[in-house]
Amino acid sequence: MSAAAVLLLLCSAVIHVGWNLASKRRATGQTGTAFFLLANLFQVLLLLPIPLAYGAKALHLPGALWGWLAATGFFEALYYAALAGAYQHGELSIAYPLARAIPVLLVALVNFLLGRGGQLSPQALVGMALVFTGCILLPLANPARPRLQDYLTVSMGMALAAAIGTTGYSLVDDQALRLLRGAAQPGYSPIEAALIYSFWQTISSALLLLPLTLLTRDGRQALREATRHEAASAFWTGTGIFAAYILVLVAMAYARNISYVVAFRQTSIPLGALVGVVWLKEKPYPMKFLSIATIFSGLVLVGMG
Repeated sequence: MSAAAVLLLLCSAVIHVGWNLASKRRATGQTGTAFFLLANLFQVLLLLPIPLAYGAKALHLPGALWGWLAATGFFEALYYAALAGAYQHGELSIAYPLARAIPVLLVALVNFLLGRGGQLSPQALVGMALVFTGCILLPLANPARPRLQDYLTVSMGMALAAAIGTTGYSLVDDQALRLLRGAAQPGYSPIEAALIYSFWQTISSALLLLPLTLLTRDGRQALREATRHEAASAFWTGTGIFAAYILVLVAMAYARNISYVVAFRQTSIPLGALVGVVWLKEKPYPMKFLSIATIFSGLVLVGMG
């Protein structure tokens, strides 16, 4: 993976931890889905200059791209709704690493099934195995007495669902951006493709979050409450979501395989866990730190592989 991709992904990781910390404090349960809908709507407003700047280039997209945009909207809506539930029922220092790290294995598995496994070096595969091992150990407060109950929690289930959402939109975005960058007419540079795609991706995500929020009375009430009391937080969260992910989209153009991008961007995991323990005063048991160290070691191998 190139130095440019590494730098972009490190910047993205820091920003990602920041908006997740804000979300942990404000976006939980049904209120969380409404909060993320509001954040996405603010993103749409922030990105309006993109179609104005690019004109026809931003509007006359390849026909096949619209299907990919619908798919990424679905997976992003799943991610946001599940992440809100995970934060409502569990700790940031556990839910965040799981939701971020599990996609490393899932994306590699999908790439293998698609016949791209040869692009992954043995070192990268070892690193991914370490990441997965760290995820398995992370929920165990007492590794000498592992319990099934440590895994069968609402927060764990929601974190897994968020990871599936991340895996889905990462794979979809990779294919969609390849399609957009490869379009013969009018022709898109990597940055142009990332910006234009991000605009339509955000609209798709907001459209899929709308029914999750508006089809229930509690959801509509949560949206009213979020609009009245959390608008500023939602604005900055939306800004952070856009800034973090646009860096990832651009980095995809400089990486051989999407699995490297999904894995290396998880450098936010140690930072996120540290923020949860230090800032939110979550439990600092030894297995948590050992698991995070294992995950981080795996990420270093992936980045160097």
